[in-house]
Amino acid sequence: MKLEKQHREALIDELGKAKEEKELAELFIKNKTDNDLDGWYNIRLFMAQQKIKLIEKSLIDNQIDF
Repeated sequence: MKLEKQHREALIDELGKAKEEKELAELFIKNKTDNDLDGWYNIRLFMAQQKIKLIEKSLIDNQIDF
C-alpha cells in the first residue's frame, strides 16, 4: 500500500512513540534494581527497536507491506 500524507504523518507519530519506548526501556535496564524484570525490559527494548526499523523502512520505501 502506497503511503498518503496522513499515513506518513501517522507513521512519524508512531516512530516518536517507539523511540520514547526504547529510551524508557534503556533507562530501566541501565538503572535496574530488580533482576526479576530483566527479561521483560530486554523484550520491550527489542520490540521497540524492531518497531523503529519497520516504521523507518516503511517511510523510506513510501509503502507498507502487510
